[in-house]
Amino acid sequence: MGLTNVNLSFSTGEFVAVTGESGSGKSTLAHVLGGILPYEAGELFVYGKPTSHYNASDWERYRRDLISFVSQDYGILPGNTVTENVESALRLSGMEKEQAAEEAEKILAEVELSEFAGRRAAKLSSGQKQRLSIARALAKPSKILIADEPTGNLDRENSEKVIALLKKASADRLVVLITHEFDEVKDLATRRIILQDGSVVSDVKLAAVPEPEENSSSAEQPFRTRPAEKEKGGKLAPYIGWFTAKSRPVFSIIVCLFLALTAFMVFVLLGNLLIATDDTPARIYDLAAFRNGDPTRLVVMKPDREAFTQEDFDKLLNVKHVEDIERFGYACDVNYHYREDIDYTKHSEMVFEPDYDPLTNPDAYSLVDVPVLKRINAPFLRSVPVTEHNIITSGRAPEGYYEVLSADPDYKTGDSLVVYISSSRWSSSFYVRMVFDVVGETSYGSGLYFSDMLVRTFDWSELVGIAYSDGAYFFDGVDYRYITAPFDPDRYQVIEEDALTDGGLADDHFLIPQFESDLFVPQPDKLAFGDGEKKTAVFASGHYRQYYPYLVLLNEETYKKTERIWGPEQVCLFVADYAYSQRVTDAVKKMGYICVSPFKLGSAQVDGKLEAERMTTLKVCAAALIFTAALQVVLLRLLFASLNDHYKLLANVGLTSETAFGSVALQFLIYTLIGEIIAAAAVFILNAAGFARVVNIFKYMSVSGALLLFGVHFIISAVSMLLAAWGIRRAVFSKASRDEDMDFSALEEEAAE
Repeated sequence: MGLTNVNLSFSTGEFVAVTGESGSGKSTLAHVLGGILPYEAGELFVYGKPTSHYNASDWERYRRDLISFVSQDYGILPGNTVTENVESALRLSGMEKEQAAEEAEKILAEVELSEFAGRRAAKLSSGQKQRLSIARALAKPSKILIADEPTGNLDRENSEKVIALLKKASADRLVVLITHEFDEVKDLATRRIILQDGSVVSDVKLAAVPEPEENSSSAEQPFRTRPAEKEKGGKLAPYIGWFTAKSRPVFSIIVCLFLALTAFMVFVLLGNLLIATDDTPARIYDLAAFRNGDPTRLVVMKPDREAFTQEDFDKLLNVKHVEDIERFGYACDVNYHYREDIDYTKHSEMVFEPDYDPLTNPDAYSLVDVPVLKRINAPFLRSVPVTEHNIITSGRAPEGYYEVLSADPDYKTGDSLVVYISSSRWSSSFYVRMVFDVVGETSYGSGLYFSDMLVRTFDWSELVGIAYSDGAYFFDGVDYRYITAPFDPDRYQVIEEDALTDGGLADDHFLIPQFESDLFVPQPDKLAFGDGEKKTAVFASGHYRQYYPYLVLLNEETYKKTERIWGPEQVCLFVADYAYSQRVTDAVKKMGYICVSPFKLGSAQVDGKLEAERMTTLKVCAAALIFTAALQVVLLRLLFASLNDHYKLLANVGLTSETAFGSVALQFLIYTLIGEIIAAAAVFILNAAGFARVVNIFKYMSVSGALLLFGVHFIISAVSMLLAAWGIRRAVFSKASRDEDMDFSALEEEAAE
C-alpha cells in the first residue's frame, strides 16, 4: 500500500520538506497531491472542495490550473529550446504568444539561463536542466509547486541554487519538496514531514508561515471556466502540434516518408483493383451485334435519331481522349480487303445451273468450293476521319466514288488497287470487287480511307436499303439491305453488255456485276457464284420483290436519285485507348447523346484463362491493399506511442486530453498531406515516364478521379490518427480517472467517531 492513514493539511506560503527512506511513500504522496496518481480511499480537499468525484477531465484541469511539478529527471522537453520549454508552460496556462515570450525571458533571467535561451534543452548540464525545470514550474500561475527529489542528480553548488529558487517560489504558493537529504533544506523549510511504510510518523512545523491574503482569487475560483478552457484548447492544439513536430524533426521526416510510401501503394493497388473490376477485357467478343469489335470504338446517336451536324462533330471532338470521328457509323461494320497477300479460305457453296427451276428442274445444282475472304481481323470501311487537324500529307482527299486516301506506305498517289468489300450481313460467299485510284496519302492511322460518296452508300444500305425519292424504284419493306454504286464499266466486269443501251444502263434495270465467277440469283434467299454460262440477272421494276440482290449498279442519272438528302444518323467515335471508353461514354451521355461501346456490348462469353488472371489480380490487389492499410495503422500507432513521454511532460505542465487530441489530429493532417503530395509527385513522374501500372490508372480515370484514390489513404490515416490519439490519451491521461464517486456517507460516519 503506497499510503495509509495519512491526514495532512497544507497552506499557501509553506515550504514543506517530506522525508523518509526509499519506499516510504514520498513520491506516491507527491503524485497524489499533483493529481498524477489516483487515491483509492479517503478524501483530498482542495480549497475546501472534495475531489473524489473528479473525472479525467477534472483532474486535467486540476493539474493545469493548480499544480506545478519538478521531478528528479528534470521533466523538460529535450528536443525543444530552453525558451520553448518555458513558453510552453505559459501558453498552456492561457497566456498569448507575445506575452509568453516576454515572461519567459524574465523567468530565464531569474534562474540564470538567459544566455542559453536558444539552446536545445538536451545540451544543457544537469544543474541547468533542473533550473530549467524549475523555470517551467515557476512559469505556471499555479498555487502549488511539488518538487520530487529535484537535487538527487546535482552537485552541492547546483543543489543550493535549486533549493534557493524553491524557497523563493514559496513566497506566494505552497511548495512541497520531496527529498532524502533534509540537511540541504533544514534552514529554509517551514515544516518537515517524515513518512514510513506509507504512514506519517512525524509532522513538525519549523517556522512560522505568513497568513494568506484575504479575497484571494485563487481561493474563490481556483479553476478556469469551461468555456474559456475550450476556447484556449482550440487555439492551443495547433501550437502543441507544431511544438511537438519541431521537437522531433527526424520523427517527422520518417512519418512523412512512411505516409508517402503507403499513399503511393494505396494509389497503385486500389487503382489496379478498380481496373480489374471491368471484366470486359476478359471476355470473348461476339460478332452478333456489331461486326466491328474495335475496343476503341464508340457508337453515338441522338435520342430523336436526327442527323448529326458540324456543330455536333465540333462538340464531340472537344471531349477529352476522342481522337477522331467516323461520320458514317453503319459503314464501320463493313470489311474490306486490298492487299495482294490477302488470306483466302475455301467455302462449300451450292451452285445452281442456268436451267434450274425449283419446280421443273430442282436437281440442277452442284456443290463447289468458292473463294471466300476471311473477315476476321480485316479492316473496316472508313471515310476520311473528322479530326482537329488536317491529316493529309500529300495529294488530296478522295471525292469520287472510286478514289481513296492511302495510309499504307506501299500505296502511293497515282496507284490503282483492287479492293474487296464484304459484310457480315451478306452471304458468306458474297463480296464486292472494285478498282480504286489513290489520290492522296496520310500518316494517320492505317489502311485506306474512302470517299464520302462510297461510304455513304454502304452506310445507307446497312441502315435503310434503297429508297428513291421520286418513287421510281422503292425497296420498301424488304428484309435485306442494299448497296448502290454508279455504273462504271472500267470498275466492274459487266455480265451482259447487251443489257446496256447507247445511253448506258436502262432506267428500269438493275445490274448485278460479275466477279471471278458468274453471279446470278437462283432463289430469293440465296446468292452464289456460278461456273457455267455467263448470265445477266436483269429485273424489271415491277418484279423487284421476287429477288433480293445485295449490290445494285445504276446509271448515273438513277444513282443521283439514291443520294441521301439527310446527314448521318449514327456516328462512331474512336478514342485513344479502350481504358478511356467509359470516361468518354459518360461525358458524351452528359451532353445528351446516346453512346454505347460495341466492344462491351458484344463481349458476352467469358474467356476462362483471362478471367482467372483477372480474379488473381483482384485477389492480390485486395490482399495487398488490406495489408498496406493494416501496416499503416499499426506502425503509425507504434510511432506515435513514442510521443507518450513528451505528452506526459506537457500534461504535468497543464496539457488537457482535448488539446492533446487536437494536436495529434493536426500532426496527422499535416504529415498525411505532405506524404500524399510526395506520393502524387511520384505518381505524375512515373506516369510521364511511362510506368505501366500508373499509366493504366490514368487511362481509366481522370486526374481528379485518380486523386480521389488518395482520399482512401486519407481515410486510413484518419483511422490511424484516432487509434494513435486514443493510445496517447490512455497512456497519459487515464491514471487520474475514476469510474464512480466516493461514498461520502461512510467517510462522514468515520469522521464522527
